[in-house]
Amino acid sequence: MKRSLPLGLLSLSVLLTGSCKQQSDQQKPNVIFILADDLGYNDVSCYRNAHPQHSDQPPTSQTSSIDELAEEGMRFTDFYAGAPVCSPSRAALITGRNATRVGVYNWIPGNSPMHLRSEEVTIAEMLKKEHYQTGHFGKWHLTSQGMNQPLPNDQGFDYSFYTYNNARPSHENPENFYRNGEAVGELKGYACHLVVDEAIRWLEDSADTESPFYMSVWFNEPHTPLAAPDSLTSRHEYYPKYYGAIENMDNAVGRLMDYLEKQGLEEETIVFFSSDNGSKWPHSNDPLYGEKCFLFEGGIREPFIVRWPGKVPDGTVSKVTGGFTDILPSIAELTGSEIPQNRKLDGVSLANVYNILYLFPQNEPPGQSRPAVCLQSYR
Repeated sequence: MKRSLPLGLLSLSVLLTGSCKQQSDQQKPNVIFILADDLGYNDVSCYRNAHPQHSDQPPTSQTSSIDELAEEGMRFTDFYAGAPVCSPSRAALITGRNATRVGVYNWIPGNSPMHLRSEEVTIAEMLKKEHYQTGHFGKWHLTSQGMNQPLPNDQGFDYSFYTYNNARPSHENPENFYRNGEAVGELKGYACHLVVDEAIRWLEDSADTESPFYMSVWFNEPHTPLAAPDSLTSRHEYYPKYYGAIENMDNAVGRLMDYLEKQGLEEETIVFFSSDNGSKWPHSNDPLYGEKCFLFEGGIREPFIVRWPGKVPDGTVSKVTGGFTDILPSIAELTGSEIPQNRKLDGVSLANVYNILYLFPQNEPPGQSRPAVCLQSYR
């Protein structure tokens, strides 16, 4: 798989400043979107370290690999999921449209008619038109099992390795993964590492092609039912399986990033990281009020990080407000792709709105003044 060269005249805005429209003869970047499941704003240690803790039992999860993404890229402080529960949030992310517009009103149970309709255009389908190779790895939860509804391979993905919903019977040795529509059976290991194993194998098998790639890596962790290695759970005095599952997922993120580095793909790959909604665990969403299932900040305001070495400056923080519906149009502009036509998109590209951007280093001195945000011509 050929990896793209640096993109000619692009400069930084929220993701890059200036025009991101590409000429037909320019190479395009690879794109990876990493999504956690039910991860709280306060569960990621680089977010937790950025504000005071007001509880004697704050999260104790340490997320060094995710923190490193932030150190090497941009951390957004005010980014919002598409909904406070799984399915509608993912529907908004993958289509750039509000979940109610695409008919996904709540999380999708078994034997439900509610699903992501085939006529919706996903990020993968958009990028397929630009000759991207596409793979989905991990939780899907945009269709209901047993209802003959569109699956990842029907929605623009060349390859898929997924669960319909949560890993069962837990993250350890799951037995409900599917590969390209076929049941895999019981697997040995933890879901997050099985997902990364499959993603790396797919990249290796496709390495001799000329096309860039797009991957969605949607972990099952740290959604219940929980499981993690004893070496991780034993580190925590309270909620050990939850924090252990987060750290296990973080290790899986690190393995995927190590693979990119070893293959010389870091500078050619845009990596996004976020969570589909807030956590239900105590203090995991601090300092935000609320939790999963509720439209308070704790249910929908999520960690959001983007890394693109050489394009996104290291260790920057953005207070620009964004959300999941902005992801598809942003990726469209960053890759020079045509956005889906004949439909209403509810998001806007964050790749060319430098007139509302301000950045400051993560170690900005307390009290330092910041430039005012200009909303003129935002939309």
